[in-house]
Amino acid sequence: MPADTVLLVSMVAAGAALALAGLARLTSVALRAMPFWLAALSVGAGAAVATAGLVASAGQPAPAPAGPTPGLTLEPAGTPPPDPTPQPADGRIAGTVRTAQGTPAAGTAVTLTRFEATTEAERRETTTADDGRYTFEGLPTGPTDAYVVSAAYEQATFPSDVLVLDAERDRTVDLTVAAVTTDDSVVRVELDSTLLTVVPAGLDVLQILNVLVDGEAAFTGGLRLPILEGASGFEPRRGLSRQLLRFDDQDRLTSDAPVLPGRTEIVYGYTLPRPAERSTIVRQPDHPTDRLELLWAGDVTVDAPSLEAAGEVSVGGVNAKRYTGRDLEPGERVEVALTFEGPAGWPRTALVVGGVVVALALLLFPLVRRRQPGGTA
Repeated sequence: MPADTVLLVSMVAAGAALALAGLARLTSVALRAMPFWLAALSVGAGAAVATAGLVASAGQPAPAPAGPTPGLTLEPAGTPPPDPTPQPADGRIAGTVRTAQGTPAAGTAVTLTRFEATTEAERRETTTADDGRYTFEGLPTGPTDAYVVSAAYEQATFPSDVLVLDAERDRTVDLTVAAVTTDDSVVRVELDSTLLTVVPAGLDVLQILNVLVDGEAAFTGGLRLPILEGASGFEPRRGLSRQLLRFDDQDRLTSDAPVLPGRTEIVYGYTLPRPAERSTIVRQPDHPTDRLELLWAGDVTVDAPSLEAAGEVSVGGVNAKRYTGRDLEPGERVEVALTFEGPAGWPRTALVVGGVVVALALLLFPLVRRRQPGGTA
């Protein structure tokens, strides 16, 4: 039984016991040594404590319905269906493909993929000119039309982020390509930042990675992405292509998109079910990590002995507690214990404790009087 429920049941039970004790005296059934004024006070106090417990229990969120916990999938979530109304075809996407050294990548195959909601609807192909430029015109610009532009180079695909043209119908999208390597020793993570926000349904998670690739080649050996257990509703936001995500043979989420030499920022989000009142999360970096930080926004107490408390930081106007660790090796275990506050944790606890104390005091008062000199035998 959840701790909040135990508190509320204890509150109602304590109040009921207190009220019944007073009624027993007022009706002369028991506790006849108790003064009438004390019995009346016992009935009133007991009724107040029991009522407070019932009111607090009514304000608790309903328990989640029984059933399987949603698992992490790579399918888009919550996307509206395509609009059957014909959309203007006046969009344009153009740009330049360059190598990591900055030279134009002439003769490079470029593919534009159009999605209607989450369904691939069209593909177009072209080849870059001598100056590395490409152009796609006559593109539908509806709110559910989305585009990804990708360049094929060195047997790898270098994709753009997802593009929507309903507000800005002429977009410039430059792509960078490079020779490739699968040697993961060139990869390290400069920053691994996880923001967890407590919401009524559970936890919203925003993950930011700053990945550094040494040398002049792009890493294509599969970048493993940190995901906490129980994740669902995965949504790539920057630096990832949904079509190039997969689960490896150990069920770790992996991106096969090339990571360019230098620094690349990767951003994605997902959700977690609301944990138990006391929970533990574990992080084990897959790549050498210069700085790992966990940020918490909401009513939660964090115990992270292997991390350093680093004060608060404002994220999107919300204050979050920050805990950091530095120079982590692959597989190094970071364990964090969490205690989540209930909707009104300390007031309920205070009422329960206060009710029990008052009940005991009122019930023991007549017995103490009987043992005092001059008390009734």
